[in-house]
Amino acid sequence: MWVASVHSRNSRTARRECLARFAQPPQETRNGRLAELSVLCNVRLCVEGVDFPLADSVLFADPKQSTIDIVQAIGRALRIGPGMNKISTLVIPVLFGPGQRAEDATFGTPYHLLHQVMIALKAYDEHYFRRLPVSGTRLQLLAPAFAIRPARAPEIAPHLMLRIMEPEPDIWETGMACAQDFFDTHGHLSVPSNHISDDGFHLGCWLGYQRALKAAGNLSPARVAALATYNMPWAHPKDSTETFLGIAQAYAREHGHLLPEPTQSYQGRPLGEWLAEQRRQAGDGTLPAPYQRALKDIDPWWNPAWPEEWQRMCTRARTHGKPLALWAGPLPTDADPLTRWLDEQFDAFPALAKGQQTQLAALPLQDDPLALALRRPLGSQAAFHARGLRAARRFYRTHQHLRVPVDYLDDHTNPSFWLGKWIDDLRVLARAGLLSREEIDSVEVLAMEWAAGPQHATNPTPLSGTSTDERPPVQRPQPVPGFADAQEHEHGQDFWVTGREPSPPMLPDVILKGGRRVLLSMPSGGGKTMTVATAVHEVASRACLVIGPDRTYLHHVVKTWRMVSRGPLAGIKIRPANGGGAGDKLTTAGQLADWMRQQPSGALVVARFSDAALIAESHRDHHLPPWDHLVVEEAHRTYEGITSSDHPHAVIHYDDGILAYNRLYLTATPRIPGEPPGRPGDSRTEMDWAVDMPDQPIFGTHHSIVDREQLVDEGRLSPYQLMRIQVPDLPGFPAWRAQAIGAAQLIEQHRLRRVVAVLKDHKQAEAFGCQLAVQMLDAEILIPRETAVPYPHNQPVIRCQRATDPASSDIDALVLPSSAYTTLELVDILSPLLGQHPERAAQTAIIVPELVSPHGEASPAAPSAFLRRIAAALWAHDPTGTR
Repeated sequence: MWVASVHSRNSRTARRECLARFAQPPQETRNGRLAELSVLCNVRLCVEGVDFPLADSVLFADPKQSTIDIVQAIGRALRIGPGMNKISTLVIPVLFGPGQRAEDATFGTPYHLLHQVMIALKAYDEHYFRRLPVSGTRLQLLAPAFAIRPARAPEIAPHLMLRIMEPEPDIWETGMACAQDFFDTHGHLSVPSNHISDDGFHLGCWLGYQRALKAAGNLSPARVAALATYNMPWAHPKDSTETFLGIAQAYAREHGHLLPEPTQSYQGRPLGEWLAEQRRQAGDGTLPAPYQRALKDIDPWWNPAWPEEWQRMCTRARTHGKPLALWAGPLPTDADPLTRWLDEQFDAFPALAKGQQTQLAALPLQDDPLALALRRPLGSQAAFHARGLRAARRFYRTHQHLRVPVDYLDDHTNPSFWLGKWIDDLRVLARAGLLSREEIDSVEVLAMEWAAGPQHATNPTPLSGTSTDERPPVQRPQPVPGFADAQEHEHGQDFWVTGREPSPPMLPDVILKGGRRVLLSMPSGGGKTMTVATAVHEVASRACLVIGPDRTYLHHVVKTWRMVSRGPLAGIKIRPANGGGAGDKLTTAGQLADWMRQQPSGALVVARFSDAALIAESHRDHHLPPWDHLVVEEAHRTYEGITSSDHPHAVIHYDDGILAYNRLYLTATPRIPGEPPGRPGDSRTEMDWAVDMPDQPIFGTHHSIVDREQLVDEGRLSPYQLMRIQVPDLPGFPAWRAQAIGAAQLIEQHRLRRVVAVLKDHKQAEAFGCQLAVQMLDAEILIPRETAVPYPHNQPVIRCQRATDPASSDIDALVLPSSAYTTLELVDILSPLLGQHPERAAQTAIIVPELVSPHGEASPAAPSAFLRRIAAALWAHDPTGTR
């Protein structure tokens, strides 16, 4: 027996070794001895994202409270590799009373939910048969089928005081009925592997499964006898899919891939021709899912979406056996084909498919500094560095140095890359300690000269309290029109006061010296925060207050500001930096005033909208001086604060609330329509505005620096598309179930990998996620308060959450099943997706699974009220784009 455990305190290496050992087949045994038993204990580390085809049992030592976790955990034992014959056993430790039923024994215990899910097991039995492509009418099965119990189970179970539960296997009866019909018609059961009966049952696939069960000794004598009445041939036919799968497995073991030439034969059989036919069927959607999964288990890249020759070269590089290297300078004339191919991948990497990039990242190049550009970047900053590294190598190969002019433009890519400015930025980031060791090594191999920066042996240390793995991209700030001029006092400046008594002691000073306001609008992801942080730093602001919607948003704001200035930092009722490593937490109005009096020039304080009243109290009761600059992030969310002086957000806008000489309002959506414009010629006055900040003098002069379409054209923002799929609204059938099925189809069809589904509440999020887990076995489904586990393979990660939950900063699709959201809420929901950088997602998608009557005609030309609200939210983000 081999026993091990994996948990959060394991090192990454120890955990990887345990998982690899558990995935190996058992050691050979002498005759008369039991096979080796492998047991792996874990707490949620092996629930999803790992693949153990050899695992044949799951013991739930602790009850599960999440249906999604249960379904995913069961799946670890239900996977089957090619040529394998196994029966999976699921064990629940529940005490039974004399004559007590399982339902009664589990009811009221922590295992009740687990038992219910295991009894249903629809997630997998339906996947095995119902999800197969059907050419005729879909066969309706009232209940799923279950595997036969292990051999000698009735004999052994009583001695161990175990009870075996086995629901009625209706699929067996269905398969036997179809087999009888075929036998009555043809007089035999030599059924082709891909044969589908008239009512949609995959008879060929089912009979192949029965042969595999019998070969493993797991088909009961009664069933063997039942099939024998129809002269069932127990050997796999010579031309069956099962026979060719065995040949394919042998070929892959010998060659390392499953990509023979179309005319190639192996073991005397036309393997290349057969595989070409399987690829054609897979493309047509007619290859049964179990066969696709079996081929994928043999070789995950058996049917690549890229040239097969590329895949063969990649396999050759992976199994080369000798160290691989990327050349910094020009290639020697006698370089071998593999070296030349690898060199081409360095420049072509951004244009490759995700599967190609994943394979290149796994090549044995760990010690090569340039290999940094052959990895999927973990953030926009890493992606930007890889892009610069490719441009730098092109320059180095031509000039044999990296003394790049500041205005040098690398035009080998579209859009062009300002290499000189990037090199200059590297020196600045290195002096600030914001470059990792890998990033420094990658440019030093190209003869990088740091000039006045750190010496080559210097190892920059990360900025305190900042994670270098999640840095925002280096965004070039845009000039703020009129910002420098606005620092001078303007006579005749308007002021807004509530007239409350007592007024702050220093209000007259604000009226005499300040009161300036600017409304700055830039698209989501366009660099608003960086632009304002740079402008404020350049005018040497004594003290700046940044107000935002929530803690997560403010943490991202602080990361950007700390790239510009490293002055004193504090947060109101929050730690200003994620992880609590930098800055102070101030909880009272008195603390804020005392802290500010002790700080030198350049202090930055961040606060949530909900804590604005505490700041106003500090001005009024503790003589807190006015801020040089008050920056309001996501300012459109505070729009209602101008409607009444009693509104909680009013203190943000009124001069006798928060005292500030300069107010800067930042937003991507200064205007939000209640309904989208009907025609391009519609004027502003003809529309019902939910938010119209430029028309309100209290927000100051409006400056729109750049529009979204321009940033997309420049390659700084990702384009988006709206995907609308109509699903039937069936009576007695939960709406979210049909919507989840429709969304799963689009996610798989478009190979989306980082998806967020926004639901109304926690209950809906969990139900929607459960249905997605049923539809997408290999996806990682997350619900609120769960975090993703980083796995090495490229599995889809789908987060089901509420609109109020913190949004992920790295997504490529958004699913909107709920129609309960207003236009204002949709504006904020869409913001993270529309702010994606092309290095993270080349194309983003908004998926709307729309319910329609099952008896009515689909009407794509008649958008629902919810689609019109989505259109209004998109117009707010992109008013100059296509309507």
